[in-house]
Amino acid sequence: MTEEHSPAAEPIDRAAWGARFGWIVGSAVGLGVGFGAVYTLETVALGGRPDATATAARLASVLVPACFLVGAIGGHQLGARRGERWYKALGVAAGITLLTIAWVLLSIAR
Repeated sequence: MTEEHSPAAEPIDRAAWGARFGWIVGSAVGLGVGFGAVYTLETVALGGRPDATATAARLASVLVPACFLVGAIGGHQLGARRGERWYKALGVAAGITLLTIAWVLLSIAR
């Protein structure tokens, strides 16, 4: 005889999933902050220079990945620490973040 496996029988590890959702949200926020910072640098701080785009591109190669990592690690820490209470909110935020990224990519590809 085979034993049936019911997913409902296993309890959800809210702390682990909170950390995963926090990582997703934090990394997306970090990417947004990185791109926003590069845009601000290019248009405001380096706006009058003739090589503003090249300088911003060099800065972006360091700044965007650094913001991504800081956001991902910070989101993971926040989710791991408060995942029990914020499990649902982090899950909703992760879903909205992934849908927003998909929408932006589809809009750009159009």
